[in-house]
Amino acid sequence: MDSKNRKIYLAFFVFLTLSITSGCIDKSSSFETDQAARSTSLSNRTNSPDGTPPIILDLPPTWTLTPIRATITRRPTGTAIPVSTNTSLLPSLTPIPEWTPLPTINPETQNAFMVELLKNNRGCQLPCWWGIEPGKTTWTSARQFLEAFAIIERAEQSNEIANEIHNVWFPIPFSDTTDLASIYVSDGIVTRVWFPYTAGQYRYQLNQVLSVFGIPEHVYIEKITVVKSYLLILNYHHLQFEASYLISTPDEGTPSRFCVYSPGAMIEAWGANESQLHRNGDTKTLEEVSNLDQKTFYQTYLNASNGKCIILLEDRLP
Repeated sequence: MDSKNRKIYLAFFVFLTLSITSGCIDKSSSFETDQAARSTSLSNRTNSPDGTPPIILDLPPTWTLTPIRATITRRPTGTAIPVSTNTSLLPSLTPIPEWTPLPTINPETQNAFMVELLKNNRGCQLPCWWGIEPGKTTWTSARQFLEAFAIIERAEQSNEIANEIHNVWFPIPFSDTTDLASIYVSDGIVTRVWFPYTAGQYRYQLNQVLSVFGIPEHVYIEKITVVKSYLLILNYHHLQFEASYLISTPDEGTPSRFCVYSPGAMIEAWGANESQLHRNGDTKTLEEVSNLDQKTFYQTYLNASNGKCIILLEDRLP
């Protein structure tokens, strides 16, 4: 292909390219007319001015460009789902309160604090103990108070009485020793408390209990493992507590005479929905082992001047 014809071909190619890229899609009819005219003009040329035979361009068939209109199909408009403006989509959860222990009791004031606590019981009456009321007080509240002066350890996970049992080691006033109390807990609520003789020395001596709470419903004598020793138990079932005292023979010469040796009562108190613990077979009522009934016992030992000794029938003891 010579230079002249190459120019014609290139001119046509450039024109075709520019026509397509410049948006001539909507002018297809005029493009076809122009294309035909150019083809006819080239084919009708017989000779070039210099006598060279004409070159016939074999042009490809004319393409008809049909305008394409894009049709946008909109998705069906759905029914809007109402969105609640209520921000409480999840149930409201009560935040767990942070554990805030009370300040530890100063060692310099600990004796005075403990004496006051043992004497006044934080202003409450049995079955409430140190402000802890079985069946009502939460373990969280009880622990917060106790940890200010006592050491608490978890004794058992669960038993037939409660889900949890916690041991509370508290200081004995004017002593370097501690003593042990136990607190029973079910479902986060204190259900039962037990505390030893030392915790009852200021408030729960025999005549004090009789004076405050009256005639007990039952009085029991219970055998224990200590030789020649028993428990004298005052049962106040309607008041939800028992007061127990250690009694023992003072000497071999009077085997039937038993005297109270514990400094105070050992107390077990329970909530209104709790049942009293069952007694073992080594327990008898006071009437079975003495010549005293409950009323006579009450009248005799209500007066502290009558002493703390009781005559029991040795052959009837458990």
